[in-house]
Amino acid sequence: MILFKSEENRQLIHAYITDDFHANLMNTLDFEACHTTTIRQELRGLPTNEQASVLKALLKPYELPRFMLLFLKLNDSILEAIPDEDIEPTDSLRNGFEKCSLEVAQRIIGFDPVEDRTYINRKQFAEFLLTICRLTVSEKNPDRLLIYNAATGRWGDAEIILNRLIIELAHYVGGGERDSWSSVLEKQVMDILLRKAVITSVHKFNQPVYPFANVTLNTNTGRFVAHNPDFMAVMGSPVPYNPLAKAPRFDRFLNDIFLEDEDVIDFVQTYFGYILSQSHQSNVLLIGVGNGANGKSTLFSCLEELIGKSYVASVPLNNFNTEFGLEPLIDKKLNLATESDANAFKTGKLKAITAGESISINRKNKPEITMILPIKLIFLVNELPMLTDSSLGFERRLLILPFKRTFTAEQQDKDLQTALVGELSGILNWAVEGLNKLIAQNYCFQIPTALREASERYFGVGNPVGKFVQECIHPASGEVIESKLILEMYRHWMVENQFPYKGTDSPRVFWKAFAETMAVAGIDFKKAKSNGKMLVRDVRIDYTVQ
Repeated sequence: MILFKSEENRQLIHAYITDDFHANLMNTLDFEACHTTTIRQELRGLPTNEQASVLKALLKPYELPRFMLLFLKLNDSILEAIPDEDIEPTDSLRNGFEKCSLEVAQRIIGFDPVEDRTYINRKQFAEFLLTICRLTVSEKNPDRLLIYNAATGRWGDAEIILNRLIIELAHYVGGGERDSWSSVLEKQVMDILLRKAVITSVHKFNQPVYPFANVTLNTNTGRFVAHNPDFMAVMGSPVPYNPLAKAPRFDRFLNDIFLEDEDVIDFVQTYFGYILSQSHQSNVLLIGVGNGANGKSTLFSCLEELIGKSYVASVPLNNFNTEFGLEPLIDKKLNLATESDANAFKTGKLKAITAGESISINRKNKPEITMILPIKLIFLVNELPMLTDSSLGFERRLLILPFKRTFTAEQQDKDLQTALVGELSGILNWAVEGLNKLIAQNYCFQIPTALREASERYFGVGNPVGKFVQECIHPASGEVIESKLILEMYRHWMVENQFPYKGTDSPRVFWKAFAETMAVAGIDFKKAKSNGKMLVRDVRIDYTVQ
């Protein structure tokens, strides 16, 4: 029923249009006025075994073939018949079919040639598009039309698709004799669509699903289901699901980089599964740490490919507290950032995101919005960053994955990344297995020894003042100690534990962190000058310089 002039546009638009018409569309047309009787008679005059072949040849260049079958009062089951051979329609049948199809399109869209110009009914045009495309707008962003792609199972921005569909339809109904498209027509039709498309509540988006190339993963159950527009998925992966796919090279790679530590490999599998999940129930984020050629980047490049690069952000830690730092995280599944300089970071917004809490997001030249970001966080570092603010409560949320092996130039496989990309369907099966393990564990990660030890070391380094207070400072009513002695003891303690200062030995940084830590620990103290000396009251130090 629609004949595209541009094959590129046809291939682009095909997955966005549907033959699932509303009944009232058929009732708007006068069947006999469009020369359907002659076409039906000529088709029925052919032998039964030839009808399907001829009909398929007629419909091949057109979109919306089912509509034409309904219009011709033919059962669409005819297309399921397998013809004995390719049989071309007669010229009269082809010409009649082309004329009929054009008339149908002109009547539905509201095309009317008027003297030396053409007129297209904007309202009819828009209503037809609403019939053949699944369109919606989010209540949070009513100026942006979304359109459903049946091939990918995802909703996406409709502007490019609709603009091309409008120009193709306008040129088609114009018959090629005159340019029946204009930018004014396009804008007016788009404006009508914005005001007539269904408004979808923001809460209906980001359901617990994640589409892949051929099916959708229900992330609550760990099972695959057919694509469905009602899932309102706006993200997805191009990786195809194949239940029989394996990933032997990926398995060897994991054993290589993690020194055959099965507990660590099991953890990585469940974390890959957690990335697929829509749940924030685990309430964690991951930092991968290690110097040099250790496989860290290669491993998480596989994860990026698995998720789909379009839905992976790379916002560094330091940007999370800038004015527009969170905006790139909107409509992303994963934030995977390689940190070149993360000497310190604040944890407040990280806590809200990992917990799945609503958070306010400033957007450039747009109103601020409050939403839950359906995103998981991974940061890759050579050296662990410093923690600031009240970081003691952050310890249970932060998982540290150490990469201990370094590969020499001779040991590195230059074709490894290509080989692993070729196993993505197998890696998907492996990650879904990890998701199912995590679901069975009620979203509680089994923390292997290597990660637990890395965390224990880090929270000595990550919040050294807090660690010092925890180990060495105790409440002691009535006792008095000079403040400079506490700072001096802290410096000795840092050297003894081989922790880097990273500025925490400066009086301003130390005493700010000291006060925050004491407040969290519930230890009261007073710090004030007396006889020219700064004194700290009601605490004692249990530490001896070695």
